[in-house]
Amino acid sequence: MLARLQHGRAFEALHHDVLRTAQDEVATRWTPGLAGDAEKAQAHKDIALALKARLDRGERPELLGEAEGKKGVDRYLLKVGDMAFPVEAEQSGYQEVSLRLYLPIPAKRVNARFDKGFGELYARPLKEVPRITLTRGNGPTTHLKVNDKATDRDISYAWALFEVTASLIRQVQPKPKAEKVVFDPVLERDVKVPAPLGPGGRAVRALLAAQGQVPASAGPPVGHDLVFAGAWRGQLLTLTSRRTEGAQAQVWLQTRDGWAQVEAPEHFQLPCRGASVYLEQDTLHVIGGVDEAGKPLDTHLTYDLTRGTDARGWSRRPDLPAEVAWPAVLSGTREPMLAGGVAGFYQRAGQEQEKLRRPQGLTRMLAQVQPGRWAQRAAAPGEVTGASTVEAHGCIFVGPGNAREGKVYAYDTAQGGQWAALPDLPVRVGLGQLFVDGDRLIYGGGFDAQGRPSDALYALRLSDAEPRWQQLGRSPYCAGLARVVDVGGKPVSVMVSPQGSRAFHLDLGGNR
Repeated sequence: MLARLQHGRAFEALHHDVLRTAQDEVATRWTPGLAGDAEKAQAHKDIALALKARLDRGERPELLGEAEGKKGVDRYLLKVGDMAFPVEAEQSGYQEVSLRLYLPIPAKRVNARFDKGFGELYARPLKEVPRITLTRGNGPTTHLKVNDKATDRDISYAWALFEVTASLIRQVQPKPKAEKVVFDPVLERDVKVPAPLGPGGRAVRALLAAQGQVPASAGPPVGHDLVFAGAWRGQLLTLTSRRTEGAQAQVWLQTRDGWAQVEAPEHFQLPCRGASVYLEQDTLHVIGGVDEAGKPLDTHLTYDLTRGTDARGWSRRPDLPAEVAWPAVLSGTREPMLAGGVAGFYQRAGQEQEKLRRPQGLTRMLAQVQPGRWAQRAAAPGEVTGASTVEAHGCIFVGPGNAREGKVYAYDTAQGGQWAALPDLPVRVGLGQLFVDGDRLIYGGGFDAQGRPSDALYALRLSDAEPRWQQLGRSPYCAGLARVVDVGGKPVSVMVSPQGSRAFHLDLGGNR
């Protein structure tokens, strides 16, 4: 129920400026119209301003207790300074969350349970306790209700207090545990075992453990550049492009008998370069790109992987609203999105050579709200053309793109679609790969500002109060455009270049 609050915990690290503004606006956005109502003014003073005063003094929140209630209501008792602030979070409608703050009580007086509700803390019916209710749908617009009075709609003050309260809830959530306790039937007692690693954790540990040569197999037989690498039903799946004039991109699937090429479609052409690709269950999506003349495309092509390598598995969906090449794909959500990219090329006066053409970048973002129907969304705050993306914690993290400026962004799908900038990487790099390992965001590989391959790995712990990137180490298996894919729980690094291609089978325990 509280996905929109809990997922936002990873977003906490990005929101320092927003939260400072919200904390100030709890006071400054209290309007004369609201102040004219004595009951509302008293609740504002006793609840909101009491909370703000303690936060302004630098008091950090503590969780005194929580309870998962019935009917979609969760309860948190938050200690801030010397006072305890009871807060209820309720799924109040479709994609709608309400936060309800009750009159604070001295923390030293808290000794009652509240399994049946906060009324036990006050020794009186809860409907008699002053409270402020803040309601937000799938967006930043927030409504205010004080006690049982009529709702004040779209109030800036309500937005500010909601941001502050949601932040407190996120801050008191426990960090992911590195181990768990299980019962060992042989020892007949509980034992601690490492928590299972996700794909990102496995990839990063394998990259750092791999020193020297590791077992390798042939990569995709044909291709100069790796456009996409993924896994489908335990098999490596790639899309490669060639620098040969007019050559279409190729889809390859690694089988037990070696690499098999998916036949090209019969009635339309695949892009030559610059496509963006994502995998949705059994469907491979190939979006945009450029044709043999270097012209950006507006195509959205799909391939049904259950058809093996049969050309009849290809289909063409309705075209995009505009041509685009090398957009960043934000998938893994209900609405796949395209951010940035190149709309075309232009030449400066007197420049005739093809290689001197300059890309015309895009800043817009498109979301596929229905198959074949795209809508505008808030544009990324910076250049994300060709960037790697990863989805986790209700956010889509977007790495540095072709600009190679070391800038990383997050798009918060859980909070109505807000962009925020993360701290810059300590070096100017781009086009590498992003991973998520618990509460850590990790960037590796890509190229530096001079276009030289980078093999460094950096980590940003999102739950830190003041997150900063730290270098973890180096690995040649993430350098440049290499992509690490989790294939059946085993990390595989795929590298493609004009000199050939290889698939390196990384080992979590080091070399074998």
